[in-house]
Amino acid sequence: MGAKDDLRARIRAARRDRSAADRAAAAGRIAIDAATLVPDAPSDIACYAAMPTEPDTSVLITAMRMAGHRVWLPRVSGDRLEWVRIDDDTAWTVSDLDIPEPAGPAVAV
Repeated sequence: MGAKDDLRARIRAARRDRSAADRAAAAGRIAIDAATLVPDAPSDIACYAAMPTEPDTSVLITAMRMAGHRVWLPRVSGDRLEWVRIDDDTAWTVSDLDIPEPAGPAVAV
């Protein structure tokens, strides 16, 4: 295994070993920090739904939507990504990689 693969394996292990409380705290900090980076005027925000071992991005997504931003999340369709705008009625599925993905119409890219 090369140095890059070793580093990735160590990062994944450290991420997996974090407690749920640590991940929740990180999710809150990410949402607060991100709020300082986006414009006040409503805009389009690309985000992602977190894997179970990552800080939950739903806090960030909710904060951005409550601030009036249009939030887009990707989903895998075959060998490409599609982008779906999230709203109150968005239905969700779980991918083969255990990642939440939005259902509904995708934007044409």
